[in-house]
Amino acid sequence: MPRTGRKRTTGNGSNLKTYKRVAVSYRFKLRVLRFLDGHSMEKTIERFYPGLVRAHVRSKKRLCYSWKASRGLIEAKCAAGLGRHRRHRSRGMGATLPTAAEEQLVRWVNDLRADGVPVTGLMLKLQARDLYAATGLPRGAFTASWSWRKHFLRRHKLAIRRRTREGQTTPQDASEKLVEFSRQVQAKMEELNVSKVYNADLTGVNYEYVPTSTVNGRGAKTVWVKCAGESKERVAAMLLGDSDGNKTDPFLVFKTRPSKVAETARANLVFRHGFGRQLRDDLQNLEVGVQIYGNRAGWWNSELSIEFLCYHFGRRENMHEPVLLLWDDFSGHWHQDVLICARLLNVELMRVPPGYTYVCQPADVAWNRPLKEHLRKQWIEFLLDQVRAANGGAPFKMAPPSRSDVVQWIKNAWASLSTSTIIGGFKKAKLLQADLREAEDQPSSEPNWGELIRVLQEECVPMQTIDSRKDIEESEVEDEAVEWQF
Repeated sequence: MPRTGRKRTTGNGSNLKTYKRVAVSYRFKLRVLRFLDGHSMEKTIERFYPGLVRAHVRSKKRLCYSWKASRGLIEAKCAAGLGRHRRHRSRGMGATLPTAAEEQLVRWVNDLRADGVPVTGLMLKLQARDLYAATGLPRGAFTASWSWRKHFLRRHKLAIRRRTREGQTTPQDASEKLVEFSRQVQAKMEELNVSKVYNADLTGVNYEYVPTSTVNGRGAKTVWVKCAGESKERVAAMLLGDSDGNKTDPFLVFKTRPSKVAETARANLVFRHGFGRQLRDDLQNLEVGVQIYGNRAGWWNSELSIEFLCYHFGRRENMHEPVLLLWDDFSGHWHQDVLICARLLNVELMRVPPGYTYVCQPADVAWNRPLKEHLRKQWIEFLLDQVRAANGGAPFKMAPPSRSDVVQWIKNAWASLSTSTIIGGFKKAKLLQADLREAEDQPSSEPNWGELIRVLQEECVPMQTIDSRKDIEESEVEDEAVEWQF
């Protein structure tokens, strides 16, 4: 095939391969040596290299003798599952960073990750450079390039991973706190003689869910997406569910500017949920299956906590029966006025451990994720409706959703959560009495391996022992060293 591409300006280029030397695997070398143990060299050459001319027979004999001299290395490679390799390359060969420094770098990474400290690619690069500088080798020979980092991670079975959880608490601490909090809740339920527990959680709902990625042409340095200018706006939603799978009307808090007239501002706060007269009339039509409030910050406070408790628990028929409600450590839930109101309503408030809501609070465990996914889906549908209705000749202008749109989205998303999803949050948080009793009464699911092995030995079933030195990623089936014992 004729050469293509840029013409050479100097020299004749690299020499073409003539394929005079062909490297063979250690597995093939071992087969030759084992055959040579019981046969002559002439028979061996004829067996593995038939049809050789006389001039090449001598070179093959020298090659077989060299394999015989290094038989220990060949057998060790095959025993380690590396029989398919063709050449021996010791660890550290061709590496600029010494092996000792690389091992020290691995220990540094493992120590940091054991403490939960993030290790980025840049941190790895800078630390590797510092270790190289400490060796006293020539400066500039090692740069910790991207290709070095790729092979370093592969050699030591490491990878750059995206975080799934951030915080000051470790997974082990979270597991212990979950068990402790579950027992406290069960003890409180027995003390109050109740079989149902409630959980309320405050979550933010955005007006816009602009995606972080989009389909775009390759090579562009700037990837720009439009927004409607409301990507920072949000509404606070307080959700309430119980361990029986029941859902109640959510409380929504919008940001609104209070009146400059003190009397009007007080009247709006007392009679109109914090809104002005006109805005309250518009929002009141939306209060079907939802309660809508407003304040300057658009966030929860102690006054709303009292309204929340009175709305959900102040009109129940069996006021003499206590109610157990789990709330997080937000200050607006634990104000003195809120505690007094809860006591008057016979509501027992129990604090979810701070910093552990992601494992101890049913809403964070199972409710919020499907809720946000449904909200994001509705925003995408809202955007597609605008795209379909847009005039093809004019530039597209994205319109933000209205308050009524956001209210309807929240109602739809909350209604989309099934009963099993609500109960699943309590189940994952180990707050259901039946699940706790089953976990305590159920015997260990770990099989009795000693008894199983004894029965197999009595029945004369062959047991397979695999060489522990083998690496499953580098071994092949035909290389496995297996012994059968009876």
